[in-house]
Amino acid sequence: MDARLFLLYLFVSVASSELVRKKICKGVDTPTCSIHNVHLDPCPDGPAFCLIRRNKLYQVTVDFNPQFSSSNLKLAINGDSAKDATFSTEILPPTSGCDVITCPLQKNTRQSFNTTISLNKRSRGKFPIQIKLWNEDNIADVCCVIFNVRVLK
Repeated sequence: MDARLFLLYLFVSVASSELVRKKICKGVDTPTCSIHNVHLDPCPDGPAFCLIRRNKLYQVTVDFNPQFSSSNLKLAINGDSAKDATFSTEILPPTSGCDVITCPLQKNTRQSFNTTISLNKRSRGKFPIQIKLWNEDNIADVCCVIFNVRVLK
């Protein structure tokens, strides 16, 4: 009985999350990190962009392969609601990446991390979100990905 419940939970989790179309961030040296997948849960309208509601929690999962090692990671998630390529809307302020990833980060080891995001009342319309994970000791070591969302009221 427990195995059936687990399989049902796994099926529902995979069915409700959606791979989103991702782009590598401008100005980031792509050989430092390979981003395999980005999932947003829930996102039944993906993959072009996800329709999301303000002040609701969403689970983001990023599957990546870093080309660097680090024990001092930072993670930040920002939106570009002004659509001026500045990503000035703070969704998750810079925080320790070791809170979501086992540190030290190992070079050439495929891994993933999960975090929760919520957009505030001022966010509206369609805009990109940037997820950036970097080595605080060497800012050239970075994993960065962008995906689009559309915020509903």
